[in-house]
Amino acid sequence: MENNWLYKGLEILSIEDLDPQAFGFIYIIKCDKNNKFYIGKKFLKHSKKVKLGKKAIAIQKGLGRKKRSVRVTKESDWLSYWGSCVSLKEDITILGQENFSREILKITYNKKQLSYWEMYYQIKLDVLEVDNCYNDHIGYYYRKDLLLK
Repeated sequence: MENNWLYKGLEILSIEDLDPQAFGFIYIIKCDKNNKFYIGKKFLKHSKKVKLGKKAIAIQKGLGRKKRSVRVTKESDWLSYWGSCVSLKEDITILGQENFSREILKITYNKKQLSYWEMYYQIKLDVLEVDNCYNDHIGYYYRKDLLLK
């Protein structure tokens, strides 16, 4: 296996393997070499504003101001994504991707669910209190602040 995403024991190779209504997912990345893990969230799609060209603006008909841009949705880089944590990415570079596994813990259907379930799993797995976790903060709470006595 090539370290593809796993969800409920199945390998996920494309967005078609997920629920079409899915907005994003909560994931865990585990390292076999040092037993460390990372909990994060990932959007499946991104929406961005794209400026229209002169021709597209010129062919618009009707009264009122002409649209200068449109909103476009495209698939994110989730298939090749390995997290945003600097220390995790450094270990992936040093130890190699073959020593890491990526698993989808929960599919979410909106932005609020995505944020809630990420925090839920981070708290449930005590990411700030265990030594074998790459996560160093949950929201505004940082591991370094909890260690102060």
